Amino acid sequence: MKKLCTAALLAALAAPAALALINPNFTPIHLVEQSERVLVLKLGPATAKGEIPVALGECLKGKKPEKAPTLDLSKTPKPQAEALARIVGNRQAPALLFSGQFRNEGPDAGGGEEPAEGTVGFLHVQGAWFRLFSREPGAWLVDVLDEHMQNCWAGGTDMLERAVRYVLTDPAPSLPCRTGASWGEIKKIATIEGKIHGVIPVDIMGDGAITLHILCESGDRLFTLRDQKALENAGGVRHSAKSRAAAWGDFDGDGRLDVASWDGETLSVWSQSGHAVKKLQADCLALGTLGLDGKGRAGIVVSTQSYPLLVTLDKGGALEADYLIPPVAGKFIGSDLGAARPCLIADFDGDAVPDLLQPFAKGSVFYKGMGLARFDGGTRIEGLGTGEGDAGAFVGDFDADGLLDIFVAADERCLLWHNRTGGNEAEDPSQSRTRTRTIEFEETLGLAGEAAYISKPCGIGGTTGDVNNDGRQDIFILYSNRAPHIFFNRGFRSFGHSHMLDTDERSLLDAARGGQQAGCLADLDGDGGQDMALVLQNGELWVLFRDTQDAPALCLRAALPLGGYAGPLTVTGWSDKRCLGAWNLVAGVSEAFFGQYEPGPMKLRWQFPGAKPQEKQIVVEEKPVRFLLKP
Repeated sequence: MKKLCTAALLAALAAPAALALINPNFTPIHLVEQSERVLVLKLGPATAKGEIPVALGECLKGKKPEKAPTLDLSKTPKPQAEALARIVGNRQAPALLFSGQFRNEGPDAGGGEEPAEGTVGFLHVQGAWFRLFSREPGAWLVDVLDEHMQNCWAGGTDMLERAVRYVLTDPAPSLPCRTGASWGEIKKIATIEGKIHGVIPVDIMGDGAITLHILCESGDRLFTLRDQKALENAGGVRHSAKSRAAAWGDFDGDGRLDVASWDGETLSVWSQSGHAVKKLQADCLALGTLGLDGKGRAGIVVSTQSYPLLVTLDKGGALEADYLIPPVAGKFIGSDLGAARPCLIADFDGDAVPDLLQPFAKGSVFYKGMGLARFDGGTRIEGLGTGEGDAGAFVGDFDADGLLDIFVAADERCLLWHNRTGGNEAEDPSQSRTRTRTIEFEETLGLAGEAAYISKPCGIGGTTGDVNNDGRQDIFILYSNRAPHIFFNRGFRSFGHSHMLDTDERSLLDAARGGQQAGCLADLDGDGGQDMALVLQNGELWVLFRDTQDAPALCLRAALPLGGYAGPLTVTGWSDKRCLGAWNLVAGVSEAFFGQYEPGPMKLRWQFPGAKPQEKQIVVEEKPVRFLLKP
């Protein structure tokens, strides 16, 4: 076969030639396999003349050169040279250099193409790709900014380095190019009158069966779906809540879940042993659950425009409210950060103690956990905000490093706040991160693949999931004015658009194009695949069930049992040496969902506050497995 010229080669690598569309025939796996050498570099700072100094780091593949390579920009088109200098800036920027003779290959490439003559280089820096040509050993002529290589990998350089290390060490690496999942039955469950403020998937009885709690001003509704049939109030739970905000937890410490509800004026708790009411003077934004001890008793965290409150149920059945963080003299630390959002309760710094982070429009206030239901006075974090207008924030470990990140779906636009606390990924975060680490987040949606430009404004919230059971955490976004989005995770915080699950593209539910009031992902029918529940703007509740007919949907669901520590608690999953990420658990309310394609072992790691780290290997074989985390 005649060898391709360089231009033809690059055209082949470019297919499909569209912004960041994933090319299944040339992924980072192909790139690493075909590279003769992969170098970790530091570029810059750029000089006044536009020169780019290069510092040599580690050699990930091939023989390490004696000295750092040089970059020649003398023949580079001026706009491209200026772009590289601008990207590098006045600091050292991490970069990766791949060199070799590359070809496009895969099932759609007719068995592959002959490599081009001569050595080609691809330089990745700050999320951008540059094409290089070898001028002489160790010297590279910078050709152009290569936007087509975004089809190979759209993400940060730090994440690409982790992907390369994964490819080099895993015997069967996978960086998915497609979702590999679809919806089966699509069913209308009910039409609900009145404004809806949320959907909570809750395991009321603690047996793994998920019930949908619909928060509605005209009266809340509970639906349990078994065999894809909707049973209302199937668990026998009775309450008359009309919730603008709600939370579930064992608030009276009897080993059974109770529900707390705020209707705009009154905070009520319906327990299975009684009913308590408390008039709240504060403006309640949201309710959350916080474990108070190791025996199951939980408190209610009330998000306000300033300091959060803690409401507890005393032994006599009365509600007591106090500040969770005692106010200090003077102005509230976040008073000029704009509109407040609901508090996120999770272990953000990896020390096995829950923290509390409250986002505002222009920043956040972080309250570090100092023990069970104990927090410091708060630290202001500039910039870590949601933007103006409505916004919903949720946590997930999107780069699978054991630390929880924050995704924001908002009126202005979506944001992905990557948790940079503690630096690089550790094999066991609980062993290496300490309480002294400073919390740090970086906005990275622009380096998150197709989610960067396909996600839209007018977001109202969403959740983290694993819609295709591949063990990577996906993103589900709800909108007020359009159909929802699901983005599957390729690994290492790079996402692809889930076309097969897109209700708009597939014309699966036309009414969803008008927007949603609420929704969630959860395994509602217990078949191991996560289903999607949507409450549309017209009040219709629909459930799209995952199609699991062709093969069993294997997964490991990890949860906290009722009657023990209520959470939040972080659990991390591992498949051999690959970290599957961390999930934030609250008893009865949120669980971990670790999917896997093939039967085999999976390892869990967790640590209760004040206790030693624990580890358990669990084999998932023919059906989904549910495991309860205990001290």
